[in-house]
Amino acid sequence: MIYDSKPSYDAISIPTKSTNTFDNLTRNVLTTIFAVLTFVATGYFLYSGFFVVNSGSVSRIRLSSEPIIIEFDMDDASDSLVPLSESWLKFHDELLENAGYDAAELNANPSVDVSFIAYDPPIEAQVIGGSNQNRPSRGITCYTKYSVRGNTNAQKCLGAGKIVNSIRTGCSSLNFKSELSGVITVGTTGCESPNPKDMVTARCCQPTPGTEFENAAWVVTTPEVTNKTTPCAAVGCVGNQDLVGCYGKVAGAPIGGVQNDGNKCRAQRGAAPYDVEADESSASMQADSGSSSELLVGALCADQPQDGHTLKCQKTESLSAELNDDGKYVSTVQCDQGAVMFDCNSFLRGPIDSCAALSANGHKLFGENYRLVRRRSKIYCDAFGDSQAVRAGATCCELS
Repeated sequence: MIYDSKPSYDAISIPTKSTNTFDNLTRNVLTTIFAVLTFVATGYFLYSGFFVVNSGSVSRIRLSSEPIIIEFDMDDASDSLVPLSESWLKFHDELLENAGYDAAELNANPSVDVSFIAYDPPIEAQVIGGSNQNRPSRGITCYTKYSVRGNTNAQKCLGAGKIVNSIRTGCSSLNFKSELSGVITVGTTGCESPNPKDMVTARCCQPTPGTEFENAAWVVTTPEVTNKTTPCAAVGCVGNQDLVGCYGKVAGAPIGGVQNDGNKCRAQRGAAPYDVEADESSASMQADSGSSSELLVGALCADQPQDGHTLKCQKTESLSAELNDDGKYVSTVQCDQGAVMFDCNSFLRGPIDSCAALSANGHKLFGENYRLVRRRSKIYCDAFGDSQAVRAGATCCELS
């Protein structure tokens, strides 16, 4: 049901004024009280968001003091929108307007938390240059969640219109404005960056209801390792767990990226300005004595479903990068036919393997994001950097 914030009412005839002063005073007081209560109630319903508006494939859901959440299908987006570009921002403003909001007013108010949920294309989507997906990927439905303005550095996987019991499978971050910090998990549903300028994306999936896989839910744990003395760190899954995603962050130094390396996750950091001395030996000595910059790497490890189905995941990586129209290098990768993308990572080829001693990475990593290249296609993982060394890595999973 759609509720309109503008009340509908019948005309009310105005009664003849009473000559009684007391009656007039009482009427004025009661009228004033009624007007105040009406104003307060109207403000509550308008600004606390206790209503639902659904406009086509875009829906607006607000309950009490929760943030604004706009849900849409990625197939409704224009082809190949570049994150944070003018056309990308305009598209999201249009989503707000279609849902009944004043985009300009919301954009001017940094205290308003607006998030977007983008559903993957439907199950009959095709791999670019390939044929329809086979059945295993039909058992998993996913969305990405992110914010365009305001509080962009924290997201949570929540129950949504098409995905009620979402499972966090990946955390990604992107930053074109300052030094990328990376991302960590928070609790069982959250993704967060310590840098308020990072744009964090949460990847959220579940077994598709109404299919044979609907009870094939998996439980995810997140082992982590921190390192302050060497450039690299790694952590993996145990037993029959499958690696569904990787994440990492750096404090006080440039990040060389995060990579899915089979059944373990690797992360690398470059030397911070205060780690680099006049020669390599002094830099190594400072690294050995401990640096104030810290590297963290984490793995998203899934236990196998308890209903007899099997979750299988594998990594796929890009082999090159190209210069885009915005002057940034972008590397892209897509999951093979039959698999669903659970996670998207980025790293710098060369620095990701520089683990012997702290040194300058030489190039800058901007991070990663999800993108639809064209309608009715599977999504891409894009990695951004300032050189051809940037690479994208995706974790692709299926139920069988």
